[in-house]
Amino acid sequence: TAKNTLVIVIKEHITPHFNFPTSAYNDSFEAFVRQIRQKEQDALTSSTKEMKSCSARMVAESVKMLSPPDTKPAVLDIAIKLATRHVQQKCIEHIQSVVRLEAQAAIDKYIKAEAARKRAIAKAQASSSSANASDTANEKES
Repeated sequence: TAKNTLVIVIKEHITPHFNFPTSAYNDSFEAFVRQIRQKEQDALTSSTKEMKSCSARMVAESVKMLSPPDTKPAVLDIAIKLATRHVQQKCIEHIQSVVRLEAQAAIDKYIKAEAARKRAIAKAQASSSSANASDTANEKES
Protein backbone atom coordinates (compact mmCIF):
# COMPACT_ATOMS: atom_id res chain seq x y z
CA THR A 1 0.00 0.00 0.00
CA ALA A 2 0.97 3.64 -0.26
CA LYS A 3 1.24 3.87 3.51
CA ASN A 4 3.74 0.99 3.64
CA THR A 5 5.74 2.58 0.85
CA LEU A 6 5.88 5.86 2.76
CA VAL A 7 6.97 4.15 5.97
CA ILE A 8 9.79 2.37 4.16
CA VAL A 9 10.89 5.54 2.36
CA ILE A 10 10.89 7.53 5.60
CA LYS A 11 12.91 4.91 7.49
CA GLU A 12 15.42 4.22 4.73
CA HIS A 13 15.72 7.50 2.80
CA ILE A 14 14.76 10.40 5.06
CA THR A 15 15.59 9.66 8.69
CA PRO A 16 19.20 8.58 8.02
CA HIS A 17 19.94 11.96 6.40
CA PHE A 18 19.15 13.78 9.63
CA ASN A 19 21.14 11.68 12.11
CA PHE A 20 24.01 13.99 13.03
CA PRO A 21 27.07 13.20 15.10
CA THR A 22 27.44 15.35 18.21
CA SER A 23 30.38 17.14 16.60
CA ALA A 24 28.03 18.62 13.99
CA TYR A 25 26.58 20.82 16.71
CA ASN A 26 29.96 22.52 17.16
CA ASP A 27 29.70 24.19 13.75
CA SER A 28 28.40 27.74 13.44
CA PHE A 29 24.66 28.03 13.08
CA GLU A 30 25.01 29.20 9.48
CA ALA A 31 27.23 26.25 8.57
CA PHE A 32 24.83 23.87 10.29
CA VAL A 33 21.83 25.30 8.42
CA ARG A 34 23.72 24.95 5.12
CA GLN A 35 24.31 21.30 6.01
CA ILE A 36 20.63 20.85 6.80
CA ARG A 37 19.53 22.41 3.51
CA GLN A 38 21.85 20.10 1.57
CA LYS A 39 20.56 17.10 3.49
CA GLU A 40 16.98 18.20 2.78
CA GLN A 41 17.72 18.15 -0.95
CA ASP A 42 19.48 14.79 -0.72
CA ALA A 43 16.62 13.29 1.27
CA LEU A 44 14.00 14.65 -1.12
CA THR A 45 15.86 13.35 -4.15
CA SER A 46 16.52 9.83 -2.87
CA SER A 47 13.14 9.38 -1.19
CA THR A 48 11.17 10.67 -4.16
CA LYS A 49 13.07 8.39 -6.54
CA GLU A 50 12.48 5.35 -4.33
CA MET A 51 8.83 6.22 -3.72
CA LYS A 52 8.13 6.62 -7.44
CA SER A 53 9.67 3.26 -8.19
CA CYS A 54 7.84 1.41 -5.40
CA SER A 55 4.50 3.09 -5.95
CA ALA A 56 4.53 2.50 -9.71
CA ARG A 57 5.06 -1.23 -9.15
CA MET A 58 2.50 -1.38 -6.36
CA VAL A 59 -0.19 0.47 -8.30
CA ALA A 60 0.35 -1.54 -11.49
CA GLU A 61 0.07 -4.83 -9.61
CA SER A 62 -3.03 -3.68 -7.71
CA VAL A 63 -4.87 -2.36 -10.76
CA LYS A 64 -4.12 -5.49 -12.77
CA MET A 65 -5.25 -7.71 -9.92
CA LEU A 66 -8.51 -5.79 -9.36
CA SER A 67 -9.49 -5.25 -12.98
CA PRO A 68 -11.82 -7.66 -14.79
CA PRO A 69 -10.02 -10.19 -16.99
CA ASP A 70 -11.55 -8.80 -20.18
CA THR A 71 -10.26 -5.23 -19.61
CA LYS A 72 -8.59 -3.84 -22.68
CA PRO A 73 -4.85 -3.22 -22.31
CA ALA A 74 -5.23 0.45 -23.29
CA VAL A 75 -7.84 1.01 -20.56
CA LEU A 76 -5.67 -0.82 -18.06
CA ASP A 77 -2.68 1.31 -19.04
CA ILE A 78 -4.65 4.55 -18.59
CA ALA A 79 -5.99 3.40 -15.21
CA ILE A 80 -2.49 2.50 -14.05
CA LYS A 81 -1.06 5.85 -15.17
CA LEU A 82 -3.82 7.86 -13.48
CA ALA A 83 -3.67 5.87 -10.25
CA THR A 84 0.12 6.04 -10.20
CA ARG A 85 0.13 9.80 -10.72
CA HIS A 86 -2.38 10.27 -7.91
CA VAL A 87 -0.50 8.07 -5.45
CA GLN A 88 2.81 9.70 -6.30
CA GLN A 89 1.43 13.22 -5.84
CA LYS A 90 0.07 12.33 -2.40
CA CYS A 91 3.28 10.57 -1.41
CA ILE A 92 5.44 13.49 -2.55
CA GLU A 93 3.36 15.86 -0.40
CA HIS A 94 3.90 13.61 2.61
CA ILE A 95 7.60 13.20 1.87
CA GLN A 96 8.10 16.96 1.62
CA SER A 97 6.30 17.43 4.90
CA VAL A 98 8.35 14.78 6.69
CA VAL A 99 11.61 16.19 5.32
CA ARG A 100 10.67 19.69 6.53
CA LEU A 101 9.79 18.30 9.97
CA GLU A 102 13.06 16.37 10.22
CA ALA A 103 15.07 19.42 9.15
CA GLN A 104 13.31 21.63 11.68
CA ALA A 105 13.83 19.04 14.41
CA ALA A 106 17.57 18.99 13.64
CA ILE A 107 17.73 22.79 13.78
CA ASP A 108 15.81 22.78 17.08
CA LYS A 109 18.25 20.21 18.46
CA TYR A 110 21.17 22.43 17.42
CA ILE A 111 19.59 25.42 19.16
CA LYS A 112 19.05 23.41 22.36
CA ALA A 113 22.63 22.12 22.26
CA GLU A 114 23.93 25.66 21.73
CA ALA A 115 21.84 26.98 24.65
CA ALA A 116 23.11 24.18 26.90
CA ARG A 117 26.68 24.93 25.89
CA LYS A 118 26.23 28.64 26.66
CA ARG A 119 24.69 27.81 30.06
CA ALA A 120 27.64 25.55 30.85
CA ILE A 121 30.10 28.31 29.88
CA ALA A 122 28.21 30.87 31.95
CA LYS A 123 28.11 28.51 34.93
CA ALA A 124 31.85 27.82 34.60
CA GLN A 125 32.58 31.54 34.40
CA ALA A 126 30.35 32.25 37.39
CA SER A 127 32.05 29.60 39.51
CA SER A 128 35.43 30.86 38.34
CA SER A 129 34.46 34.43 39.26
CA SER A 130 33.26 33.39 42.71
CA ALA A 131 36.46 31.37 43.23
CA ASN A 132 38.53 34.41 42.22
CA ALA A 133 36.49 36.66 44.53
CA SER A 134 37.01 34.30 47.46
CA ASP A 135 40.76 34.12 46.69
CA THR A 136 40.91 37.93 46.65
CA ALA A 137 39.03 38.11 49.96
CA ASN A 138 41.43 35.58 51.50
CA GLU A 139 44.40 37.60 50.27
CA LYS A 140 43.01 40.79 51.86
CA GLU A 141 42.55 39.02 55.18
CA SER A 142 46.18 37.83 55.16
